[in-house]
Amino acid sequence: MAQAHIDKFWDCFPNPPAQPAVGDPPHVYLAKLNTLCSLTLAWPVAHPTGQLTRLQLRKLCRDPKVDVLIAYSAVMAWGGRGVDSRNYRLSLSKASRSALIPILTQLRTSKASRQDDFEAMKQAAQNIAGLGISFYTKLLFFLRKNADAYILDQFTAKSAKLLFDPCQVVLTTSGYPDPDTAPADYAWFCTAAETLGSSRTPPPIWTGEVTEQAMFDVRGGAWRKYLRSIYGKAGAKKTKQPKAPAPAPVGDDSLPARVARTHAAAYRAGCELPGANPHISNAPPVRVHCCLIDGVIWQYAFQKESIHAEVFIPAQHIARYDVLLVFLGVANDDFGDGIVGNGAKNGKTRSIKLTVRRGLSAPQNQWDEVARQAVSVMTTLFNRVCENL
Repeated sequence: MAQAHIDKFWDCFPNPPAQPAVGDPPHVYLAKLNTLCSLTLAWPVAHPTGQLTRLQLRKLCRDPKVDVLIAYSAVMAWGGRGVDSRNYRLSLSKASRSALIPILTQLRTSKASRQDDFEAMKQAAQNIAGLGISFYTKLLFFLRKNADAYILDQFTAKSAKLLFDPCQVVLTTSGYPDPDTAPADYAWFCTAAETLGSSRTPPPIWTGEVTEQAMFDVRGGAWRKYLRSIYGKAGAKKTKQPKAPAPAPVGDDSLPARVARTHAAAYRAGCELPGANPHISNAPPVRVHCCLIDGVIWQYAFQKESIHAEVFIPAQHIARYDVLLVFLGVANDDFGDGIVGNGAKNGKTRSIKLTVRRGLSAPQNQWDEVARQAVSVMTTLFNRVCENL
């Protein structure tokens, strides 16, 4: 089966990818870092502002004149971590910084193997709140002298599961790389990416780094869409569900309860999600409320044939919806990746949602799978719009 996925992978990339500048402008993150840490760090004039390419970001991170915290904020910006996200704030707390700064400094000067540096980073991350494997492998890639410690996040991990058979990469139930990934398994992942690149015939410049870029792809890329079709995210094909009577939506063993528990578990595992302790509102329509952030409500809304992961914007904050449309360049309330807004159809309120095409009528033996899907799409929605609302 892996060969079919490999063929699709090469079809998506007839040439080595040239990843564009991505993420958010790093100077915005730097301003937030200064506020959080009571610092007065200035953006280095020798480096460009605005979105950065991989090459520009590596040059910044490897520059000994650039404070390691500036490099850290730039990597978080490039990776799309919400500038106001809970995990970003936690990683810059006073206690976390006492572990963060030394490991960043160590990575810059390290002559160790990628496996040993991964082990050191993993150990340090135990004392850096909010910093999980998807982001600390980005630090490995951009800070180390050798660009051979590749990013292991949800996209490259899912790619690995398809492309490598057997595969030593382990996914969590939420579709992210296992936070307990062993250093040897991480080194295996890096070697596997290099081996895949060298297998390309005819062999253009398919280095391990280029291969990992392809596995990572870009938002809206053909390979990412293929990953979603396989893993059942927003781009998955609709399937007919067998008819079944809708079970009672209340109680500890209901579908909403399973969604709430799955959400809480994923949050504790370090996934970017709104709220740690969602609760069920049984008044129809049934909803699982995650949290209120700056006046907008993050929730799951349950219907017979679907579940909406959504952010609800009440009347007093309605102007923020229009500002968001302009900031993200959104047309016709289409935020991409299957995320849509209701716009003026909501009257005095607005909502933005991403839908799972299974709901309360799903057979009970599918509830755990449906719950994982719901939490996965909430992660996608949260990462897409939270930092800009």
